[in-house]
Amino acid sequence: LRRIHTLSRIDFIVFLYYLYGVICLFIHKIPLSSCYIYKWGLLLLIYITCRIYFSYRFILHILSAYGFYESIIGLLQFLELKAPVSALFKITGSFSNPGPYAGLLSLSALSSLFLGIYYSRNKTNTPRSKAISVFMYILFIFTVCILFLSNSRASIVSLLGGSLSYLFYRFKDKITKRHILFLILISGVLFFVFSSYKRGSIAGRLLIWRVSLDMIISSPIYGHGPFSVERQYMLYQRDYFKAHPQSIFRDVGSNNRSVYNEFIHLTVEEGILGLIILSMLLYEVLFKLRKNGVLESSIRSIIIGWLLFGSFSYPSEEFVLNVVLVSMVGLSNEQKLNISKVGYMFYSLLLIIVLTICVHCHSSDHQRSKIMQSILSSERGNIDKDSLKKILDTNIGLLENDQYLYDRCVLSICRQSERVEEVEHLIGRVTPSCESYCAIGDLYLRERNYAQATKYFKEAHYMVPGMLTPIWYLFKMSLT
Repeated sequence: LRRIHTLSRIDFIVFLYYLYGVICLFIHKIPLSSCYIYKWGLLLLIYITCRIYFSYRFILHILSAYGFYESIIGLLQFLELKAPVSALFKITGSFSNPGPYAGLLSLSALSSLFLGIYYSRNKTNTPRSKAISVFMYILFIFTVCILFLSNSRASIVSLLGGSLSYLFYRFKDKITKRHILFLILISGVLFFVFSSYKRGSIAGRLLIWRVSLDMIISSPIYGHGPFSVERQYMLYQRDYFKAHPQSIFRDVGSNNRSVYNEFIHLTVEEGILGLIILSMLLYEVLFKLRKNGVLESSIRSIIIGWLLFGSFSYPSEEFVLNVVLVSMVGLSNEQKLNISKVGYMFYSLLLIIVLTICVHCHSSDHQRSKIMQSILSSERGNIDKDSLKKILDTNIGLLENDQYLYDRCVLSICRQSERVEEVEHLIGRVTPSCESYCAIGDLYLRERNYAQATKYFKEAHYMVPGMLTPIWYLFKMSLT
């Protein structure tokens, strides 16, 4: 019983959330892939490890060092000494998009800042502590400079929000109404500045949140299940524009796979019950714990920074950012977890299972890379559709668990095919989007099945009214 009492309310809520996630998989009949199990298993392993072994300073140093490493990569990309992962952006670090990259830099910068404060207030006040403190402040400034080069508003909000929340935790007994009014004024100014910059991006997010509300209303309790945003969102956007043809969002609609708000995303996929469990966890982590030292406040402030970034972006789609959040939640408990021999056996078993699946996922990632190279070769005309179709048939189990690769592979085959019969059994699982519907409609057009082609082109037009491609296809078809 004494060992059971070492479990905190946070532990119970975390395991409740995992249990609810498993229930959702069964409710929505979602097939489990090995990589999906590996990622969630590894996150649970990291949480338990932080509860048993890791200290505040160790994780903060790791996060700070990793952010410094990514900042070096970003600087080299800015100076054109290293190519970015995606040719569409100038600075991405080791990520494929500057958004999540900037999110990581903001959390790393907060970690460096808080470590600088911690060492500067060290009771021993040794020259070594002072030197480390100065180094951490320099690291903070360097990381923030690279963060601004990434041009991400959400990361700036994360950085500012995390810094202010640290002040709240440390000095909440000294906060007056004057401080609150000043904060409201500054927040208003920042909101005006950010809303005046990239207005089209803001309008696009408002459209996504409005359409996501329709998804929530259609299945409010249990949600639509994992990956439902990726596979169903564009159908709801199509229905929205059908019902509101004169919507002010007509010109900002686009093909979309993300919600750009983690709370809305969670509610869409896991329903109100999932949101309630997450809210319980955040309440325990952010407001119920009593210690407010430098390191304790730092951990909670980084969590708030993550949540603020997640309010305008998609950090949960990047595994590294998930690791940051889970680590901080694991550290936020006031006492380390004291487990029995049975507990250590469970921990060891989980470690063996995760490592075994990790080896399998590594080989799967290598196979995915090879498939992607084949798809790119096909799009350049170096591989014919029969060879690509053979690759798809051989790796169908792997591709069915990687929607993006499956879509790219099937649509590449569609563009080279002349008869629908060749791909009819494959296009049913393609993610609905303006791009995919145009590719399928074009295949029907080449087969002279004008009725089906018209159907797909019109559906594509409703999905993204501002895109000219489906209109061009309809015009082209009217001339035949």
